[in-house]
Amino acid sequence: MKDLTINLGFNKRSQLKLKAIAKHTGVMAKELEALADELEAIDNAIECPHCGSLEVTTYMTDSGKPYECKCDKCNQLVE
Repeated sequence: MKDLTINLGFNKRSQLKLKAIAKHTGVMAKELEALADELEAIDNAIECPHCGSLEVTTYMTDSGKPYECKCDKCNQLVE
């Protein structure tokens, strides 16, 4: 009998959410709020259009813009 393979097609956000759920599984009600906050942060994360990373940091600037976003992985500015 051949092995059965199923491709679930998770994107980066889905993978991060599953990791967050796994990290918080079996916790008390107090810590469920931390899980909810982490899942919300994943939903609101900015994706780098250059490399697809969700590791984008917002910086205050001295230029005309009040802030700019920069990818922590590829070091490119994110519009």
